[in-house]
Amino acid sequence: GPEAVQALLLAALEANQDYYHVRMTAATALRQLGGRKPVQAVIAALNADKNYNVRMAAAQVLGKLGGPEAVQALLLAALEANQDYYHVRMTAATALRQLGGRKPVQAVIAALNADKNYNVRMAAAQVLGKLGGPEAVQ
Repeated sequence: GPEAVQALLLAALEANQDYYHVRMTAATALRQLGGRKPVQAVIAALNADKNYNVRMAAAQVLGKLGGPEAVQALLLAALEANQDYYHVRMTAATALRQLGGRKPVQAVIAALNADKNYNVRMAAAQVLGKLGGPEAVQ
């Protein structure tokens, strides 16, 4: 059943696979399944996977799964200037746009003002356009 499929996908995501495609595909499939159980494993992939493609897929998954843990992890990833690829920061900012809500506004403003990469700043501006509010306009 779906629980068995989810367990296999979580194992593939958490395994130290030599092929990042396996981990990336597992993360994407978890997004399609939904549910709350995979959030911690996906956060771990966002924070620690050695391949930026897997970290980007994890950010997209968290944007769909939502929840307070997902928002916090995405906020940190969007602002983490030490991410070796700007794509991860940009994808995290875009995932925050999918989640909506008021909490991300200040962090996204910080990314908009501070990130050296124009793609990240552009994604942050788009997020602020969706989130709106007085802080976003300033």
